Amino acid sequence: MLTTPALIQFLQLREGFRKHAYDDAQPNVRLTADTEIKGTITIGYGTTRYPDGTPVEWNDKVTKSEAVDYLAHYIRETIEPALENLIHVPLAGCQYDALGSNIYQFGESEVTGWNLIRLINSGAPWEEIAAEWINGTVMWRGEPLFWGRRVMEWFMFAGLPWEAGQNVPVLSDILDATKLMGFDGTLPKPDPIVDEDLFKELEIPKRGAAMEDPTPSTPLTPDDKTYQGYVAAVGGGENAIPYADFMAHRKVVTERNAIKAPNVDVKSEPKAVEDSKTGRGFAKETSGRDDAWIGGVIAGASTMAGTASGISKDVSTITKNTETVIGGATLHQLIIFGLIIGGFLLAYGAWKMYRGEQIKKEGRAEATQLKV
Repeated sequence: MLTTPALIQFLQLREGFRKHAYDDAQPNVRLTADTEIKGTITIGYGTTRYPDGTPVEWNDKVTKSEAVDYLAHYIRETIEPALENLIHVPLAGCQYDALGSNIYQFGESEVTGWNLIRLINSGAPWEEIAAEWINGTVMWRGEPLFWGRRVMEWFMFAGLPWEAGQNVPVLSDILDATKLMGFDGTLPKPDPIVDEDLFKELEIPKRGAAMEDPTPSTPLTPDDKTYQGYVAAVGGGENAIPYADFMAHRKVVTERNAIKAPNVDVKSEPKAVEDSKTGRGFAKETSGRDDAWIGGVIAGASTMAGTASGISKDVSTITKNTETVIGGATLHQLIIFGLIIGGFLLAYGAWKMYRGEQIKKEGRAEATQLKV
């Protein structure tokens, strides 16, 4: 937009808010169904027609929030196009705001013929623009009309604190008043022109950014959305592999993964892993690994004890080994018993590990649901 939010603030101050509809030709008359309308029915901050084009009615009411919305809509849809049509030189935002106030009050059709517009477009000196801003719009039938508003607009155009304009005495010399505000004769510089195409070239697509459907002849599928995300992630279509190659790669990967669970329907509700055959196989395999580890420890300890006893040449040690140790069993008997138990647990654990692996494979082959 050419104008800035300051224009809304300025118009709110100058127009004033009216909650109830009124006749702008007789603003102090409370309207009724029988009131003779001499001007235009107005409401809010000078609204005469709502955004949908319907005129304000005599018994309408409005909130401040609604009134600001109407004001902003009018600036966007009416003031901005009018400024584009009337002004042919670049201006600063505050200067467009000042001219926007003129157009809001008088209308584009009347402002079009003003000498003020010609002076601005021709790059006239600031003294000529200032004089015309006041003399060309304030005097009406010999009386100064809207003096404060015109001075405030000129101060805004000159880049000065526009609020001070309402304190300038009526019919003062506008040039002297401007200089007293510290104006050095330099009007605000136009805002820099932004090359929007430059930003488009530098824009880096965000991950997951939307792109066109890669298969427009068919509905947008999950595979299509995956490809869209891939293209956005690599920075655009020119950096991405073609859709067909991408899908061929995904098919190979999917087939590899499907070997373990070919019947799984990814759309079906997931199943708790502990309630599945695969989960039971995993539990059996883990339990077998634990049993085998315990059996190995027992068998290993018994083997070490037996070896130490067998190589001993000390008669007292041999005698001790044949004495009763625990529950009427000698050390030699305990060693033999440990070897038997350890070997059994080792073998049983190995079998459970094997069987658990088999059950896991069967569970994957028969699975129809994802596991969680």
